[in-house]
Amino acid sequence: MGWVPAIVKERDEKKGIRVEFRDEKTDNVWLESAKSVAPSERYTKDWEWRYCMQARDTVDACDDFGHWYLSTVLNTKTKPRGGPSYELVLDKVFVGYRYYTPNGTKRDGQGGFYEGWSSQYDEWISVNSLRIQR
Repeated sequence: MGWVPAIVKERDEKKGIRVEFRDEKTDNVWLESAKSVAPSERYTKDWEWRYCMQARDTVDACDDFGHWYLSTVLNTKTKPRGGPSYELVLDKVFVGYRYYTPNGTKRDGQGGFYEGWSSQYDEWISVNSLRIQR
């Protein structure tokens, strides 16, 4: 899964460490070992951009075979964060393994020129996935 931002909510000698992940509704996640916890931003520095992605943003995305492609965010999904405000937070992005350019050699259904893979390979990816980088 990789590293994701979280807040330590409680420490217990028998149970371990209870954390609340930024994108989860529940905070009842117990980690057995402190080895799974690092100081704030050690591994997640510059993480905020993930929650600000929008359609038409360009990102680097990794497919299921471990190949990286210059890609385009085509759509986004939000979900309620929970708590008293029920604030919506970005949950997933719909990624096309292609980038749009006027000099592209391929054309999509809307007439846009691109380089990369067709819409057959588009997929939803969690914003917390390490398969998305900028």
